[in-house]
This record gives sequence, C-alpha cells and structure tokens, in this order.
Amino acid sequence: YYSADGMRQSAAIELAGIAVLGICIVCNMKGYFALSGLLSVLIVISHSFLLCYIQGIGGGAYLYLFPFVLAMIFLLRIRKNNFWIRMFIGATLVSLLVIVLWLPYRTYAENATDTIYYNHLVLNVVINFLLIIIFFFFVLRLLDVKERKNRNERKLVDIILSTSQEAVFVADPVPLLINRHNEKATKLFELSVNDKQNYSA
Repeated sequence: YYSADGMRQSAAIELAGIAVLGICIVCNMKGYFALSGLLSVLIVISHSFLLCYIQGIGGGAYLYLFPFVLAMIFLLRIRKNNFWIRMFIGATLVSLLVIVLWLPYRTYAENATDTIYYNHLVLNVVINFLLIIIFFFFVLRLLDVKERKNRNERKLVDIILSTSQEAVFVADPVPLLINRHNEKATKLFELSVNDKQNYSA
C-alpha cells in the first residue's frame, strides 16, 4: 500500500518490520520465548515511532500500539507481577506519549498528498478496530474455557464431598478459611452446613 502511494521510506520500514516479526516467529517456534518477546516489543515500538517520524502522526501509524498494550495488559493478568511485562507496557506507553506529544502532525519526508495521508489514517483506524475485536474475541474464548474448567473442578469437588465416607474439608488458602465440608465433617465436628472455620490456628 505504501509502495503504491509512492511512500518508499514507509514501505522499507514496513518490510523491515515484517522481516523482524518473521524472525520472532522462528525464535518462538524454536523455544526462544524471551528473545521473541523482546524482539516483538522492540519492533512494535520502533516500527510505530519510525513511521510517525517519517510521516507525522496524521497517518495514524501509532494506533497499532493500542491493541499491543491491551494484549500485554491481558498477559500481565495471566502472569501476575511479571517484571518484564510491566517494563514492556511502560516502554510502550512512554513511546506512545513521545509520538503523540513530540512528533509533528505532518512531515514532508514522503511525497504524499493530504488525501493519501487521510486514506492511510482511515485504513489504520479500520485495521486497529478489527484487531481489537479479534483480541476481545480470543479473550472471551479463553475466559469461557477457564470458566468451564472451574465448573468441572467444582463438580469434581461436589462428587468427592457427597461420596466420601471420611470427613472432607475444602479450604481456601488466601483468607485461611474452610469453605466447604461434607456431611461426615458436619457430624464429626458439630458444624453447621454453611459454617466457615478459620484454620490458621
């Protein structure tokens, strides 16, 4: 698209980005997950910055940082308190602020008309909107799978509680409470059905 519009520098940046993302995919397939993660973060940040530096922010190349940040925030929720993911989110947000606040709206490094820049902005908005929809679709699917897994685990606990001849307790380790117990435990320890006991002592 950039080549067709005569924007050779932008096309070269895009091709370089595609090449590095190809390297990231190969690294990921070979098990070098940390390297592929670092490379992907660097290429996304530098790609958006270079495109905006060449074109100005009027083309909307920085919009690709938004779905990327959303994906990293979701990854941070899965891998709680991961230092590197927090660093990547911070670096991406700083890069986004620098692009929006420091770079001009339009440069004349590329020989492109206002209509071409407007078309690129519209295309970038549409693509990013689709990327965010796809991202949330996969997030909802993952949450659905997790909910089904939790439901199956609860069914298994129910079966164990109802069939066991021994006193069985289900404990939640965070607030140090026994959440559930079976009928044998109720009779043996004289508990009510909904009784929650602190087991820290």
